[in-house]
Amino acid sequence: MTAQQNDALLKVVQMLIRQELRKLLIESAIANPVSSEVPITREEMVDLMKKSIQQVLSPMDEDIGKEEAGYMTTDEVMEHLRIKSRTTIYKYRSAGILPYKKRGRSLLFERDAVESMARDVQIN
Repeated sequence: MTAQQNDALLKVVQMLIRQELRKLLIESAIANPVSSEVPITREEMVDLMKKSIQQVLSPMDEDIGKEEAGYMTTDEVMEHLRIKSRTTIYKYRSAGILPYKKRGRSLLFERDAVESMARDVQIN
């Protein structure tokens, strides 16, 4: 996820939390018109925030899963190619033999390139 996407996500999460808090405050004011305090516990507030964040992140997780279906992790590549050393995978990456992208601290390798390499190894 790019920095712009992170910023946009943060803004959406903040907006959703504000909307949920407004709803909660209005409901509370209607239920207790005499009370000047909002009857909400810390746990209720945390719960509300978690639900709001989850609403935003769920669709994004699905999109990321679809996007990454064409990629394999380092461990998956090692298993698929029957390579025991991460160093070998990293050498292939550095040499440009295995195209990859970074997702956070993880490397994701293009599934097609890995499968092509596996076929080439079997032929030789």
